[in-house]
Amino acid sequence: MTQHPLVKMSQTPPIEVHWIKSNNSPTGLGEPALPPILPAIANAVFSATGERIRTMPMTKQRFIRYRLHN
Repeated sequence: MTQHPLVKMSQTPPIEVHWIKSNNSPTGLGEPALPPILPAIANAVFSATGERIRTMPMTKQRFIRYRLHN
């Protein structure tokens, strides 16, 4: 897993969204917006600190532990 390059949003295939009429309550509409959030936060942390976070989940404790060991 660590040898596989990360896929950038620009490298992902096109995403098609199709609406299906149903009597069920709508769910899942926010999912297409989620993929770019985590990389954006990781880039903001890198921009602010110079440290890349490459392990998920990103937590304050994990970041502090990472800083102490590097």
